[in-house]
Amino acid sequence: MKKYSPIKKGIVCALNIIFAVMMALSILFTAAMLERADGDWASMGMNKDFASSDSLANQLYSQAGYIQDYVWQKDLLETKGELDYSKKIDAFKVQSFYNGEASFKTGMNYTLKELMKYADIYNDVLENEDAYYDVEQGKPISYENVSASTDFAPDGYKSVEEYASENDYAVTSCYKALYVTLDSINRVLEDYSSNAYAFDPKNTNIRYQAKDENGKVVYDNGKEPENPSKKITETGNDYTIEVVADMDFPVSDSISDMAQSEEEYGRVFGSPKLYIMGLILGIVGFLSTLIYMTVLAGHKDDTETIVLNAIDKIPTEIAAIVWVVLGITLIFSAISTGSGFFWNYYLGDVILCILFLVALSVAFLCAYLSLVRRIKAKTLGSNSLCHILKHICKYTYSHGNVAVRVLGGFLLYLLLSVVLMMAFQGLGVFMWLVMNIAVGYLLLRDSVSRMELAKGLQIITGGDINYQVDSSKMQGYNKEMADGINNISGGLSKAMEQSMKDERLKTDLITNVSHDIKTPLTSIINYVDLLKREDINDPKVKGYIDVLDQKSQRLKNLTEDLVEASKISSGNITLVMDRMDFKELLMQMIGEFQEKFESKNLQVVTTQPDTHVIIEADGRRMWRVVSNLFQNVYKYAMPNTRVYVDLKKEQQKMCFSVKNISEFPLNIEADELTERFIRGDVSRNTEGSGLGLSIAQNLTTMQKGKFQLYLDGDLFKVTLEFPLK
Repeated sequence: MKKYSPIKKGIVCALNIIFAVMMALSILFTAAMLERADGDWASMGMNKDFASSDSLANQLYSQAGYIQDYVWQKDLLETKGELDYSKKIDAFKVQSFYNGEASFKTGMNYTLKELMKYADIYNDVLENEDAYYDVEQGKPISYENVSASTDFAPDGYKSVEEYASENDYAVTSCYKALYVTLDSINRVLEDYSSNAYAFDPKNTNIRYQAKDENGKVVYDNGKEPENPSKKITETGNDYTIEVVADMDFPVSDSISDMAQSEEEYGRVFGSPKLYIMGLILGIVGFLSTLIYMTVLAGHKDDTETIVLNAIDKIPTEIAAIVWVVLGITLIFSAISTGSGFFWNYYLGDVILCILFLVALSVAFLCAYLSLVRRIKAKTLGSNSLCHILKHICKYTYSHGNVAVRVLGGFLLYLLLSVVLMMAFQGLGVFMWLVMNIAVGYLLLRDSVSRMELAKGLQIITGGDINYQVDSSKMQGYNKEMADGINNISGGLSKAMEQSMKDERLKTDLITNVSHDIKTPLTSIINYVDLLKREDINDPKVKGYIDVLDQKSQRLKNLTEDLVEASKISSGNITLVMDRMDFKELLMQMIGEFQEKFESKNLQVVTTQPDTHVIIEADGRRMWRVVSNLFQNVYKYAMPNTRVYVDLKKEQQKMCFSVKNISEFPLNIEADELTERFIRGDVSRNTEGSGLGLSIAQNLTTMQKGKFQLYLDGDLFKVTLEFPLK
C-alpha cells in the first residue's frame, strides 16, 4: 500500500471518528452518572444498593426535618394524640420556635380556641388602614373606628398588662410574643394538618420514632418495618428523630418513585467503570489517529508536495467562521438530545445524539486537516482577509503624506464596516469585530513604533548619541523617521568623536608642555635660590633677584595647576578615600592663611559645630580644594571686609560655605567662574591661572560631593556638601 494512499487515509479517518464518538459518549454518560450521584465520584463508582445509597439517605434527612416540626406541633396542639382546642398554649413557646431564639419567659397561656378567635381579630386589625400597631416595639393595638375590641387577656389574668405586672415582665415583650403567636397560629394548624397526612402510614413508606433524652419513644407512626433501609438519626432540641424507609414499599410515594428511577438508571447506564475505560480508550485512539492524520495531511500520490483542496482556498477568516458556527450548532444539538436520553431513556434520542456526534467529528476533522494543510503550504496568512487588508493599508501608508494615509485608512475602515453590516447582517457583526481587532492591532503597532521613536529621541537628547532606534519592525512614515533619527545620531556621534579627539589633543598638549616647562623652570628656581644666598650688596641686583623669584614661583604654580587640571580632565588621577575630620582640616587652613588675610585686613568670621565633622574623602585632595577657595578669597576679596566661613551639619550631610565681597565687579555668570582659565578679575591685574575654582569643583565632584557657586552683585559665595559618616 502506498505511503499516502486514499484507502489508508480513509481507514484512519474512520477510526478517528469512531474514537471521537466513543470519547464524547463516555464523557456524556460519565457526566450523567456523576450528576445522579450528586457529584460524589465514590458513590458513582460503587453501585450501592438503594437502601444504603446516599440519595435515599439525603431524602430521609430532608424528611427528618419535617418530622421534627411535626413532633413540635403535636406537643403544642395534641392531648393524648388528638387535636385539643381547649389545650393551653404558651405564647412565649411559639415565639421561641418561630424566631429561633430561646425564651426564658413562660406562662402567658391561651387556649387554642382563644388564639384562633384572637388571630381573626388581629388579622382584621392589620387589614384596616385606621388601626395602628407596632409588633417590633410590642405596643398594644389601638383602635380607630374598629368595631371589634378585646384586651387579649391570658388565661387567669384580666389583661396582658396585668400578666406582665404580676410576673415582672416588660409589657412590650409580652405583646411581641402574643403578636408573633397570633400571626403564626393558623400556619401552625395548616402545617400540622399537612404533616399528619404526609406521615400517616397509609400515605408514606417512611417510619419514624421520636425519643426523649432518656431514649423513650414518645411519638411514632408505626413499628419498624421488616425490610428497613439504612437508619438515619437527627437530633433536635427536645427529641432525637430516627427515620427509616420500608423497602417493601407498601404504598406509592416519593421514596418508591425514587427507587424505581434508580433501578431504571442502573439498568440503562450500568457500571461507570465501562465508561471510564471507554473514555481512556477514546482519548488515546483519537489522539493517535489525529497525529497520524496530521502527518498525512496535504500529501498525495507518494509525493512530498503539499496539495490544497478547494476548501483550503476559502479565505481563512470565512472558513473559521463557518466551522465555528457549525461546530457550536452540532455541540448544542448533541447535548440537547443526550440530555433527553439521560432522563427519559428514549432510544431515538441516543441514536440522534450519536448522529450529531459523528457530524461534529467529521466537521472537526475537516476543519483541522484544512488548517494543517494551510500551515504546511504556508497559505494560512496569505490566503486571508487580514492579509488583503494589510496590503491595502501598507500601500496607503507607503504613498502620500501622513494626512492622506490617515484619511485613506479611515475611509477604508468605514467602507468595510458598512459593507459587512449591510451584506452579512449577523455574520457581518462577527466579521466587523474581527476587522476591529485587526485595526486595533495596526493602531497598537503604530503607537509602539512612535513610542520607540520618542524613546530614541529622549535617549539621544540625554547624551547617548550612539543609540540606534530599532526600525526593523516599523512601516511607512515611522520607518522613515527612525532612519532619519539614526542618521542624525551617526552624525552627532562622529562630531562628538572629533570633538573628544580635539579635547584629548589639547589635554595632551597642555600636559606635555607643562612637563617640558617644568624641567628648565626647576633649574631657574634653584639658581635664583643660590643667587639669594650670595652676599650681594647692590640693591638693584637684589631687586632683580626678587622679581625673578616671584615670577618663577608664579610660573611654577601655574604649571602645577595646568598639570592638575590635565589629570582631572583625562581621569588620570587616583583618590585615596578615608574618614577624615573636616573641622580639623578647616582650622588648619584658617591658620595657614591667617597672615595673608591680615595683610589685606580681611576679618575671618567662623561658625562651626562643637563636635567633629567626619566625612569620607581624600585628605590631600580635600586640602587642595579648601586651599584653592581660600586662595581665591585672598586674591579677589575687597580689603578691610569680613570673610564668613560657616561649617554645620544638616540632615546627615556636612555644609561648608565661604562668603566674601569681591574687589572687582562680578559681571559674569556663576557657572563661568568654574570654567578653566576664567578669572574674577577680567582685567587680569591679579596673579592667577584661572584654574583654581575649576580644580576645586572637579575634585569635589570626584569625591561624591556637591560644589555650588552663588553670585549676588559683588557677593561671592561657595558651598560644599558631603555626606556625614
